[in-house]
Amino acid sequence: WIGENSLFIASIPFYQTSSFINDKVLQEHIKQYETYLECAKRGDDDAMIKIAVALMNGYPIKKDIDTALSFLLKADELGNLKASYYIGQIYEEKDNTKESKQLSLSWYEKGARQGDALAISHLYTSYLHGDSLVNKNIKKANRYMCFTRATTKNYGRF
Repeated sequence: WIGENSLFIASIPFYQTSSFINDKVLQEHIKQYETYLECAKRGDDDAMIKIAVALMNGYPIKKDIDTALSFLLKADELGNLKASYYIGQIYEEKDNTKESKQLSLSWYEKGARQGDALAISHLYTSYLHGDSLVNKNIKKANRYMCFTRATTKNYGRF
């Protein structure tokens, strides 16, 4: 709340990068990032997610996957439902080992069980087409499509 309301000038939040950023907006995003960082350090799990996404994207600060992961793990401990999806994303992109891919899949599945729409959608698409995480499996894809419908119907829970 503090970050978004104290910096009303920046119409695009700092954690959503855009190719249309000018210097003025960049400076506002840096201020906004710093405000959210303070909130994250004080235990705000939503701020932790936004900081982690900024660190994953490398905007408005330097990319730092290890620090992003530490914020996400803390947010997950605090019960933030979005954390699992982003942790899965980090492990999916981390390296091309079977262990990393399995870890990624388990985080996506945790997010899906909690009702996170991004995790459910990612698993649905992965199983529908097959990708680096999973082999194509229409039956599993349909299972996650049912999760998506239930999640939408129940506003985040199924």
